[in-house]
Amino acid sequence: MPFKPITTAIAGYGAAGEFFHAPFIASLPEFQLTTVLERHKEQSKVKFPEVRVVKSFSELVHDQELELIVITTPNEFHFSMAKEAMENGKHVVVDKPMTVTSSEAEELIRVSRETGKLLTVYQNRRLDAGFLTVKKIKEENGFGKIRHYEAHFDRYRPAIKDSWREKQTPGGGLLYDLGVHLLDQTIYLWGKPQAVTARIERQRPEAVVDDFFEITLQYNGFKAIVTAGMLVEEKQPQLYVEGAKMTYFRFDLDPQEAALKKGLFPKDEAWEKETVPGPGFIRTTDCAESVYPTERGNYPYFYKNLARGIREGGELLVKPEEAWFVIRLIELARISSEEKRTIELSNV
Repeated sequence: MPFKPITTAIAGYGAAGEFFHAPFIASLPEFQLTTVLERHKEQSKVKFPEVRVVKSFSELVHDQELELIVITTPNEFHFSMAKEAMENGKHVVVDKPMTVTSSEAEELIRVSRETGKLLTVYQNRRLDAGFLTVKKIKEENGFGKIRHYEAHFDRYRPAIKDSWREKQTPGGGLLYDLGVHLLDQTIYLWGKPQAVTARIERQRPEAVVDDFFEITLQYNGFKAIVTAGMLVEEKQPQLYVEGAKMTYFRFDLDPQEAALKKGLFPKDEAWEKETVPGPGFIRTTDCAESVYPTERGNYPYFYKNLARGIREGGELLVKPEEAWFVIRLIELARISSEEKRTIELSNV
């Protein structure tokens, strides 16, 4: 039986709020977008003329009608906002990363347990087309024993953007941006690694925060390498999984992001057409190479899963404890890079 829509607010209406959250909240009958926090503009009213725009976070948390607050502000505000929201009786979605430090993440988990309010993190890349394909092959034991895993998120952008992500702010830099996705995917697939070795750099002359990383996670019998950079001109496989039975690789990113940035919503007729992923490739033990069909990406599932969690107590796709581990791993990767050593994770 259909349940009452979850009254929802978005705190922050930059690219994350406009393109990665609002389209799903507005497209799914399980939610009702009622309020948006925009301190200086009312940009949300262009697409959502019926929403109420507020200028302070206090107005959101003290709105008795709201059940869920989605936090899409710069990373340094995630902790304080999520904590205040839960303490005032709201469920919370935090855009990744959960927090800037693992101690902040621990505190949010404690508050969530004490208040009984759900806390989850928008790790939408678990629902990328290529990643879902790798997950399916793994679950079917199509790879056999894993020999090597590699995930890239490379760009060629020599110029520094005027963005908080590229400034010396808490949670700025590429590792807290794309690294969070790649580490989360890797841990979700293969579990907790045994050790981490990292190289984190500023490669562009004007960069003031990290714009390159290569992190090696040691597993039993194989290594998982996650890497991203802003000066990568040559296209490389975005995903590469080598197994005893089969190797899978894929170059293209999931088309859902491009569709969202075009302004499409999942409820639009064009969504299905625009989000058809291209194929990946497999190589068998006899070196024969062929095209391999790609699973459909499914970003809307994050919010469908959340609705069940709020209304029916269903298990969350992204648990806050998983998000905590990613932040802790980032902290240890930084130490590894600074001290040029491998860090064992047996006590983490």
